[in-house]
Amino acid sequence: MKNKFTLFTVLGWEERFLLGTNYIIEKYKIKIVYLIRFIDYLHMDNMAENYESFKKILSDSGIELIHLDLEYRNSINNWKILDSFFLNNDFQNVTLNITTFPREAIWTMLFYLRKKKSLINYVYFKPTSYDNSEGGLTKNHKSPRLLFKHSGIFDINKKLALFIITGFDQGRTDLFIEYYEPSKVVYFSQKGEQFENMKRNSGISPKIAFENIEIENFEIDSYDVTKLSDILNDLVYKHKDYNVIISCQGPKISAISTYITYLKNNTIALAYVPAREFSGKYSFGCNMEAVFGQLKF
Repeated sequence: MKNKFTLFTVLGWEERFLLGTNYIIEKYKIKIVYLIRFIDYLHMDNMAENYESFKKILSDSGIELIHLDLEYRNSINNWKILDSFFLNNDFQNVTLNITTFPREAIWTMLFYLRKKKSLINYVYFKPTSYDNSEGGLTKNHKSPRLLFKHSGIFDINKKLALFIITGFDQGRTDLFIEYYEPSKVVYFSQKGEQFENMKRNSGISPKIAFENIEIENFEIDSYDVTKLSDILNDLVYKHKDYNVIISCQGPKISAISTYITYLKNNTIALAYVPAREFSGKYSFGCNMEAVFGQLKF
């Protein structure tokens, strides 16, 4: 395994899966790819085509491909699979392509990778546009759940504050608030006009009853991982008299900032709102100006 550059990536049906991953392979001189497949979503349109194209790219480049099969709907079993996998494997020069990762899986991978490595690279590719149809990006959401091994330390004498990095799925935000019934909501909305952001990221729905909920809002740049981490960390400290749960529902890159915040404040909890259905046209194209960074543990 010496000097073999390793990539972890999730098989996706979006165009940016192939375009982005191919770019990473060339940039980082990847020699081994661990391809995570969520087997309950292999039926999605373009998934089979992307898989066959990806295998050919790796084969033509002499890159070793190792499969790691998980099930999106079975998070408990995923932890068991990953626990065994990381116990029996070692890696060098790791790059994590989070572009098509579910947020819950990003956090889970970071949990295991930091046990193995003191430094990893991460990469995220924006699309050129998102699905703007009436059905939305996701639907049929499940009840929120705390991330296994990251459920914080709760004091029954403290009130609850939810920190929510909002995105384009209003239903997820509403369900998160309704489920936990907090005393306070601090929500973070992406600034800028990209992807019709000002129109589509409306923050919190008016249908939520606010009579007994204190609301605070901050505009952020999710793509600036360090700055967002600092903002979150400062606000967690200011809310030390609350139990705090954080959920990121904006760009996937915000999952990195929330995890950094957790590592500095492990009394807080990380939470996720799973979706049962995803748009087959979730996004289009790939912005090749990727967000690159390093995490040091």
